[in-house]
Amino acid sequence: ATSSGDGRPPASKQESLEELLRRTPTEAVERIELIRGSAPGIDMGGFDLVANVVRRRTDSRSAAAEAGLSVGHDGVVRPSARLEASRQSGDRRMEGALSFESQLDEDSGRGGLDELDAGSGDVESETRRETEVETMISASGEHEAPLHGGTASLNASLERERTRSEVNSRDGGGVSGSALENETIWSGEAAARFRRGIGDGAQLEALLLQRRRWIHVAEQEGDEEFAEATRTG
Repeated sequence: ATSSGDGRPPASKQESLEELLRRTPTEAVERIELIRGSAPGIDMGGFDLVANVVRRRTDSRSAAAEAGLSVGHDGVVRPSARLEASRQSGDRRMEGALSFESQLDEDSGRGGLDELDAGSGDVESETRRETEVETMISASGEHEAPLHGGTASLNASLERERTRSEVNSRDGGGVSGSALENETIWSGEAAARFRRGIGDGAQLEALLLQRRRWIHVAEQEGDEEFAEATRTG
């Protein structure tokens, strides 16, 4: 299933369905139609089931904010926050969201590792402390308004996802080791869509879309280093 607003699919190809729906305040929704097969004026986009979100045309403003903390058992504290705002004025609509999220991977923590040599029966033990933290910062917005007898919508989004993983170990002989990995992913999108009826049930639609993605990975273990950079669009 997918979602569309008043019969129109979202212009964004990067944002998730959850993100698009979270920016829509509940008081701005008149009803949600579940459409199977097809219906006049609804772009099914190749899906068998579509959730069509029908908005109210009354003027409204809304905003929401939330914040929280996650605490690991070894005392690592990670914050998160989100801010959303929207404004509806007749056929004009503006929505935006800012968010910061961070989470600690479930494998993080302190522990031990035992390795058994099947031939000799010797056991090598080491203590380990592993920490993997992922942080994500994102911003998105959309503006829709009448234009030359049709409807134009603009949307843009930018997101940065960063993962830092660090492993420190010490074997039974007191020899220490460490491994560090940093991965940063930037992704951005800008889109413009114009729709206009041209008579006899026909419709003209134009879409301009640009997506970019930047990935940088750096790893270090002992005296070995590795780096990788990728650019796509």
